[in-house]
Amino acid sequence: MRAQLARLARTTSLDINVHDTGLLGASRAFLSPGQSVYVSHLPQQTWQSTVAACQQVRAAGFNPVPHLPVRLLPDARTLEAALADFTGTAGVSELLLISGDYPTAVGPFTEVAQVMCTGLLQAIAKGRFELDDNDGFKV
Repeated sequence: MRAQLARLARTTSLDINVHDTGLLGASRAFLSPGQSVYVSHLPQQTWQSTVAACQQVRAAGFNPVPHLPVRLLPDARTLEAALADFTGTAGVSELLLISGDYPTAVGPFTEVAQVMCTGLLQAIAKGRFELDDNDGFKV
């Protein structure tokens, strides 16, 4: 039974929250090295706690993929900072962009397409971006 569970875990998509990071060491027995582990971002959670969880996922030998619920972004500067921290501090190379199942947005982004249209993701991929004085992106 344990071998069957291990085989299943090695091919399963896995999602954790920041409170699950203490179990990452034990998960090495079931998960493949470098396997993607999705890290959720809940409404009462700080972006820094999600970044820290991603760092722990990376340190455990897995590939962190944070959720980025766009409706929880209060402004473009928070988006910029979160992306910079995910890519720089936590070494994230993949994101799961979601709108989030919240009835209203806390800022200007209500759907993933709006974040995609900012040009910020493309600029980060190229290693260059900055905000202008009106929270518009210069790429």
